[in-house]
Amino acid sequence: MSCSIAHKGVVQSITDDMITVAIATESACGDCHAKNICGFTEISEKVVHVQNKDFKNIQIGDEIHVTMDSSLGTQAVLLAYIIPLFILIATLFIGLKFSNELIATVISLTLVVCYYVVLYKKNNLLERKFSFSLIQ
Repeated sequence: MSCSIAHKGVVQSITDDMITVAIATESACGDCHAKNICGFTEISEKVVHVQNKDFKNIQIGDEIHVTMDSSLGTQAVLLAYIIPLFILIATLFIGLKFSNELIATVISLTLVVCYYVVLYKKNNLLERKFSFSLIQ
């Protein structure tokens, strides 16, 4: 059973393949059960892009609801925080066995930076996976 997170937003722009939606954080986010994985609770306004799948009756300024599967929040935390932390700690301990602290630290930090560069280069793949859907 998949749970989803929905937010109300306002359409800012519409193109043939993309709808840009501005989502304002509401005070109700403090009571939301998904606030820890959502990411919108600390931001006053967030702009998201939704694929335009033949939504002809949507106009700029319309209020719409966008949704995302809540399991994607957990995957995002894993990719952004847990894996780099594991890389940092593992390479630091392995590096300390074979060299001094300075070299082990430089290698660990270099590998974490490389991980984030690869993640940035895969931005198009991540945008397809972590996409919002439109609820009319």
